[in-house]
Amino acid sequence: MGAKLDKIERKILIVEHDQALGETMEQILESAGYNVRRVNTSFAALAALEGAEHEPFSVVVSSYSMPRMGGDELMRNACSISPDTQRVMLVNPSEIATVVSAVNRAGIHSCIQVPFQDEIFLAEISQRCDQFDRVQKRERLLKVTRHQNKQFYKMAMSLKEKKEAFSRKISEKKGELQALKNSNRGKNTKTISDGDLDIKNVSLEGPMDSFSPDSKALINGSRAHDRAANGSAGYDRLVHYRAAQWKKKEGFSIDKLLDIKGIQRDQQFLEKEFRSLSFKLKSFVEELLCEKNIRLEDVDNSKFLPIELNPYLSGEQAGVTESTWLNGGVTESKIVNQLLQAFLADEFCKAEKLFCLQSDICVGEEGDSASESESFKIVVSKDCLSASIHIMKQTIGNFSMLQDIMSSLKQEKIICGIEDDTVIEEWLTSSPEPESTLVVARGDAPIQPVYPEIKFYFDVDFLHAGKINSDGTIDFRDRGKIPFVKAGKLLAEKVPLRQGIPGRDIYGNIIEVEYVEDLLFDAGSNTRFSDDGLKIYATADGQPSLSAMGVVAIYPELRIDGDVDYETGNINFNGNLVVSGTIKEGFSVRCANLTVDQIHGAEINITGDLNVSSGIINSHVINVQGNIQTKYINNSRVKAFRDIIVQREIMDSHLFAGGTCINENGVVISSFINAKGGIKAGQVGTLKASASKLEVGTEGLMEMIIAELDERIEGNNLGIKKLKNDIEAIEAEEKMLHEKISNAAYVQDRAQIELRDIQKKLPEMQESNDIQAVRESIEMVKELQERAMEAEEIINDAFARQDNIMEIIQLRQREIEKIETLNKAIVLKKRGIREFSLRTEPKSYVTVKKSITAGTQVAGMKSKIVVSDDRSRCRIHEVRTDEGAFQPVYEMIISDLY
Repeated sequence: MGAKLDKIERKILIVEHDQALGETMEQILESAGYNVRRVNTSFAALAALEGAEHEPFSVVVSSYSMPRMGGDELMRNACSISPDTQRVMLVNPSEIATVVSAVNRAGIHSCIQVPFQDEIFLAEISQRCDQFDRVQKRERLLKVTRHQNKQFYKMAMSLKEKKEAFSRKISEKKGELQALKNSNRGKNTKTISDGDLDIKNVSLEGPMDSFSPDSKALINGSRAHDRAANGSAGYDRLVHYRAAQWKKKEGFSIDKLLDIKGIQRDQQFLEKEFRSLSFKLKSFVEELLCEKNIRLEDVDNSKFLPIELNPYLSGEQAGVTESTWLNGGVTESKIVNQLLQAFLADEFCKAEKLFCLQSDICVGEEGDSASESESFKIVVSKDCLSASIHIMKQTIGNFSMLQDIMSSLKQEKIICGIEDDTVIEEWLTSSPEPESTLVVARGDAPIQPVYPEIKFYFDVDFLHAGKINSDGTIDFRDRGKIPFVKAGKLLAEKVPLRQGIPGRDIYGNIIEVEYVEDLLFDAGSNTRFSDDGLKIYATADGQPSLSAMGVVAIYPELRIDGDVDYETGNINFNGNLVVSGTIKEGFSVRCANLTVDQIHGAEINITGDLNVSSGIINSHVINVQGNIQTKYINNSRVKAFRDIIVQREIMDSHLFAGGTCINENGVVISSFINAKGGIKAGQVGTLKASASKLEVGTEGLMEMIIAELDERIEGNNLGIKKLKNDIEAIEAEEKMLHEKISNAAYVQDRAQIELRDIQKKLPEMQESNDIQAVRESIEMVKELQERAMEAEEIINDAFARQDNIMEIIQLRQREIEKIETLNKAIVLKKRGIREFSLRTEPKSYVTVKKSITAGTQVAGMKSKIVVSDDRSRCRIHEVRTDEGAFQPVYEMIISDLY
């Protein structure tokens, strides 16, 4: 019976035009429990393989001699359609000579000679099925690994962006701190009038980060000059001194103006600045002519744009002349030069004023920050995603306000999403009324992530092995309504994760969004993904199940009428198992859900629920990823990811539950219980038994499992390190072989050269009858030939050893890859355990419906207690008792049950 268990749900495709042979193979495989499909043409076989894309065949068996499309060609096509499917060829003895090349060409895994013995045929098919399962498992692990790598990459990039954002913020804060230090120094402001220059409310102090080296030298010089001056007259001479220094040094130029204003040499910034300057120049000329009652004809601003921007874009230094600013009918003249120099001098002083003034910051009615002047104020929203101009008083024909607005924006370090100058100019030209507003800067709001969500269309918490009798046993005949689905049923649907997109405020600061971890969503046995990977459908009838690792599967049910013993052997079944007898000592069972009468000294590892009618005795390896329900547990070590429900006694045992341990009608005697979700007990302890120890609200089970997994990873890493050391030692030997081959090749080459020289001289020796020389030459030829042969042997041996070394290195590398794949699977399992643990709320309590004896130890997450007196009907739970203390204080207290 045990031989059949591994064949369930393994699909075999038989391709055979000989009907008798095909029926024979079909009967043999079906009697062994395989799912067999038989076709009689190669084209029908290819169609069957294509139709089984989501649930491929484990093995395809075909004869070498097939009509229309030969077996070798069929196998080659089968390899491209379903690479994981194992390919077995049937050959007649007369075909063996011709089939050898086909084996390599078509990638055939094994050949079976016809006629064959049934046992040999079954053994080969079983071996091929096992290999198919290993390949499928490896590909599944690779898929999960790629998913994990993608998540880790996204997480790393998110952390990198956060680090860069924090670095920028730190730099900005340092700059602000320096500015505050500068602003705390003495201020000295005056109004001066020196010719055409009129600057008001100028501060001596200001940030210099954007000044060119020459600008910094002049400003530092002017400050030293100011300190040497006396009293309040010092600043009166400052602006004049600066202007004179600039003019004396190299005159006023566009390049120096761009330096002092901190304008980048970039097409976008330069074009924007030149347009602004052209507008200002027009306004400047208009104001000068208005004083003489002369009206300037309307001039297109483009006339004032620079004809050639390349010198600035390439970083060249150039002075400003009328030929670079004016277009067409304006000739060079002293008046134009003086006009431009006066305009540039005015701009220099305004630019210096911009960097030296410290704006007043006020708080608006809604808590927004505002930079205020007489005519307008700039209000920044609370979220720093927009800035608006608020007009304070009507400004008819005040074209210079644009410059003031742009200066205020720059002073407030608002750099992102600023409106184009033309938009602001249009608005200002319309003479806006007081209290009018215009949004002048907009940031980019962050887009919040969409959290993943999984909806299941079956009962994921089903727990009903059967009716519980009065004595605590389970009646298998009354199991209630068990979840059951048909093939094609939608089992689960996922709302995909969509990571958020960081935003940027008007100051250029990155607005971070939360990085969200994706949920595990995988299709297990007898299920398939939809094309978009967001839905899971059943591909077979059976009971749906969700494992603790997030795998959705459909499990068939296998019944064993009797015990699991030598007759059945160990059981490894990918489905639900029902055993009417006992799983006996020394045997192991691996399956999904297990229902059994009794477990006696057996090893159990299952991914679903364990339901035991009688009880668990002397069993120290009971690992269950679901719930456990049993009548009693004696002298056993039991672990369950979810709840452990015991109807009668728990005696001399160690229990670890990721959920709640429920024993409300039984008794706990001399046992250790760790339950994250708390303990519901009937009676704890007896007068003669040793005290029990109860731990609640802690991650005992998960910490134990993760520690075991970490130990496995560490052991695997040591194995990888040893294999890498072996490879290094072998590679060192290979380098020595290279040197050995080179030396031998050199000896061989020299011997060949000397042989050729002797062969050339030998005829002359023979003609001269120099017998002695001829003899010596012949001896030398023999010696050289022996040396060449020895070198040839050395080279051949070295080449053979090199080939052997390459095989060893490849073998070691495959072993390393295998171990690394195991490590990745362990890491994924650790993640699944942590995700599962987060879904269970820790609860630090023990309820006792009957009695608890003195000496029982109860530990919670932060505190513990030893029960001093026998108590009845009580609740032991952990509370916080610090009441405002600096450090939290926790205590386990005992209260009565009502």
